Amino acid sequence: MRIDVVHAFRDNYVFILSQAGEAVVVDPGDATPVLDFLKKEKLNLSTILITHHHSDHIAGIAKLIQAYAKLKIFSSKEEARVKEATVLLSPGDELLLLEQRVQILDFKGHTRGHIGYYFASGDLFSGDTLFGGCCGNIFEGTVLEMWHTLSRLRALPASTRIWCAHEYTAQYLPDAIRFAPWCQELVQRYETVKDKTTTLPLLLEEEMKTNPYLWWDHPVLVNKYGIKSGFEIFEKILQEMG
Repeated sequence: MRIDVVHAFRDNYVFILSQAGEAVVVDPGDATPVLDFLKKEKLNLSTILITHHHSDHIAGIAKLIQAYAKLKIFSSKEEARVKEATVLLSPGDELLLLEQRVQILDFKGHTRGHIGYYFASGDLFSGDTLFGGCCGNIFEGTVLEMWHTLSRLRALPASTRIWCAHEYTAQYLPDAIRFAPWCQELVQRYETVKDKTTTLPLLLEEEMKTNPYLWWDHPVLVNKYGIKSGFEIFEKILQEMG
């Protein structure tokens, strides 16, 4: 399976997965660059995957429907605002796409019905759940739901490639460095990415080492806060990191 990254708006990513002439698009906030890419590469769009209902992830659906008949559009059962969805999913469901098994993960937090798509290849399409050195805003869910979501994500294999929906790595790593100036790996990562316009895919192994939002059992923070509850430490991280 080939994965191509298409830029949209200021910092959004749209992902085009393809194999043998068939294409699957993830979170098409803008249809124009997607249509241009599909035409250039002579790909036939069959499927759209939606992680959540925010407009910068779904606004291009209508135009894609006009261009391609009989599209399958997958979204969460709890994301009722995705009116174009043809198949509604729940966490724990499985799909077969481009000859790969795809697990549907419960990624509540950013929105109430946010889901993730985890391919057997080790590729995770996580929407607005985790970014390079930071995590998504909690708009509709709760802090506890976001902690459970990041716990599920953190439990995936360390080799997991994370395809998040925005480019924020160089923007937010300085905040992480201010939070943990003792972490040399954070400083080194920032020096590596500070001039890059694209830092995808993220690697879960690297996020574990350099993303403070995944550090609720880090010995330094356990000692700093004097508590052992992972959730309570996560709350402290959110408070300090803003």
